Amino acid sequence: MARHCRLLLAFAFAFVVALSSSRTAHALITLDDANFEHDTQASTGQTTGRWLVLAVSRANKELDIEWEDALSFETPRDDGLIAAVVTCSTSPKTCKRLGVSDAGKNKLMLFRDQKLYVAENASQLAERDAVLAWATEGYKTASQRMNVPPEPSVLSETVEWVQGLLGKKRARAEL
Repeated sequence: MARHCRLLLAFAFAFVVALSSSRTAHALITLDDANFEHDTQASTGQTTGRWLVLAVSRANKELDIEWEDALSFETPRDDGLIAAVVTCSTSPKTCKRLGVSDAGKNKLMLFRDQKLYVAENASQLAERDAVLAWATEGYKTASQRMNVPPEPSVLSETVEWVQGLLGKKRARAEL
């Protein structure tokens, strides 16, 4: 009888360990110019899940502890929601693509079903329950929703580079 109790207790312990390891504290994913499209597949099919992304503006430079806490939830979630952050001071191309201004506020976005939804009052959502409520239901009423902007092509980046050179030459000529 004692042997059966120990065996049952060992089985119960193993079951609890297995359950707790399947849901772990979320290590916030960092996205950047190099991995944004690859990881999110935001404009190319979005088969990796639904991405809740906070773009930290250049004015703020780093992620506030409140936002880090708000975006740190257990994963995997049944709804496929994945939280990430992109810092505009180190990922200017991605932030430009997503319309995050240099001097602006942080921007909370949901990439879902090949659409981009923007939280209008992101600063009011810097709390885990509010973030999850917006990401699961509140996004449906977002006034800022659009198709995900495509990655810039090599041609468009080259044209922009040349325009930048010409603009610098014009500025020097005017001095």
